Amino acid sequence: MSGNNIVPILKLNATQVTNYVRDMHSSILAGFSLNLTSQLLVLTFDETVNVSSVTPMYITLQNSFNASTSSYTLSQAAIVGINSNVVVFNLTAMQSDLNALQLLTSLA
Repeated sequence: MSGNNIVPILKLNATQVTNYVRDMHSSILAGFSLNLTSQLLVLTFDETVNVSSVTPMYITLQNSFNASTSSYTLSQAAIVGINSNVVVFNLTAMQSDLNALQLLTSLA
């Protein structure tokens, strides 16, 4: 321990915010992992992500950043975990997503 003890502040002694600046920077996808054996899609972002802002239906997997020849947009996938900037989807929630991804070998 570095001597930085946590001292609780009672609700009565809380300090009111005087200057709030909204974050205007959108999170950027920094990396991903798709494992069809474990049926998990892991997305890693460059900053903390608000889980309520992640919508699986807006996620499209494609085989290339430019001039994609093969792609698939998720129809439904359940978020099973989030750790600040990492979002984990379980693809078994929608069997059709899993089946379609297993058939698209060009995405590998």
